[in-house]
Amino acid sequence: MELSKMMAEQEKTHIQLSESNEVLNRLIEESPFGIMMVSRDKKILRINNAAAIIFGHQKDNIENQICHGFI
Repeated sequence: MELSKMMAEQEKTHIQLSESNEVLNRLIEESPFGIMMVSRDKKILRINNAAAIIFGHQKDNIENQICHGFI
């Protein structure tokens, strides 16, 4: 019985995390402000449409590049 309880709790946590990620993704993508996530080694991990417009490039051309080439 304990194992099934743990699995149910794990599934609940997984669903909550997925929902939180969806909200975060929407906030980033729909923001009118430019948002860019950069790794410690200065690689652009993610950029929203507003930031891509600011830099004058397509998102696909910016992501995974070193940020110093665009900032």
